[in-house]
Amino acid sequence: MKYFYFFKKIQEKKIKINFKKISPKKIVVFDGVSFVDLKYSLEDYDYQILESRAERLKEINLSVELILSAIKNFFLIILKGNFSLPILYYYTIIKLLKPKVIITAIDNSLQFSYLAKLLKDNFIFLAVQNANRFDYEENYYNFKNKISRKNYNSELFIPNFFCFGSEEERLAKYYNLKIDKFYKFGSIRTANFFYYLNKNKIDLKKNLFDICLISEIPPIGKNKTDDAFTSVGFTNVAKYAIKFSLENNLKFIFATKTFKDTEYFNQEIAFYKKYLNQKEFNYLSANLNEKKGFYSSYFCIFQSHIAIAAQSTLLRDKIGLRQKILSCNLTKLKKYDFPISGLCTLNNCNYDEFAKRLNNIINLSDDEYFKGLDKDKDHVMAFDKNQSAIEKIRLEIDKNLGIQ
Repeated sequence: MKYFYFFKKIQEKKIKINFKKISPKKIVVFDGVSFVDLKYSLEDYDYQILESRAERLKEINLSVELILSAIKNFFLIILKGNFSLPILYYYTIIKLLKPKVIITAIDNSLQFSYLAKLLKDNFIFLAVQNANRFDYEENYYNFKNKISRKNYNSELFIPNFFCFGSEEERLAKYYNLKIDKFYKFGSIRTANFFYYLNKNKIDLKKNLFDICLISEIPPIGKNKTDDAFTSVGFTNVAKYAIKFSLENNLKFIFATKTFKDTEYFNQEIAFYKKYLNQKEFNYLSANLNEKKGFYSSYFCIFQSHIAIAAQSTLLRDKIGLRQKILSCNLTKLKKYDFPISGLCTLNNCNYDEFAKRLNNIINLSDDEYFKGLDKDKDHVMAFDKNQSAIEKIRLEIDKNLGIQ
């Protein structure tokens, strides 16, 4: 079916065939979706984006050189397993591009892992973490319960992982993941946000809002066995946050997850409308921050006193900068428990317990709050005020390019 879709796009001239000889590039960005996270890290470098998603593909190379190389590589890849036409194509084109570095910000990409296994002795593979990795638990659960015939965790391979913090190392050990080296650089998205602010001379307004509720919805377009738990759990957090804000006359902002004027946004709003009562939904709508740009949610969390959600990666972004959060997991699914216990975490609670904890957090100083955690914040999100994740990634790229 995928190949039919691909050939149809060629027939409709939505994919261009390029017959030109491939010119070498020092850096290959694997999966164009990565680029939004990597654009500042790759400024002034010579790179080529290698699209890995059919819907994003605009051009393919079918030069004589590539076809002959692909024929030679065909049997080699079959012998090593994980054969597919896309992998053969990516393998061949990477060999012809002769990059020193292949980098992605889609750190859970199995295609990237397959290529890293095949080419690890020839090229440097770098993966930058972009979000919480709940898929490790999902892969394990699906395999254990025979929902999937494969344990996709065993397929994952990352030679060099630019990750959030120590939690990723713990998860890798727990799920027996094949990750060779961990570089605890923190959040590339937080680094990008502050780079953007500095570049555009934008100042944040500290505590513009008292409470930022981060939108959380079950993954759209996927059949999840835990939908019922997540739907009720995520919206109960919203109900608690709304009630507390109304009772205490607080400045409240709701950070939406999806971009405005998209079908996904309509589905997101419909989700909350379904589970909230009319008063709650009206309050949410009146205090909604529509996501118009990539950094919209970052403006919300970093201009709020406290951010609230169950499991959003944005909670880790905020606590990494030594700012207060409350992770409230009401889904009854342990995979969504925040990796740090103490004042920042309250699971499976009623509203009175929620209100008591939130009042306590509001009235504590930052020092008192962080003394009330069972692990250092760097466990979930490293942050170096002297050198951003962007700068650290660039240093590693330079090292592998032989730039002093």
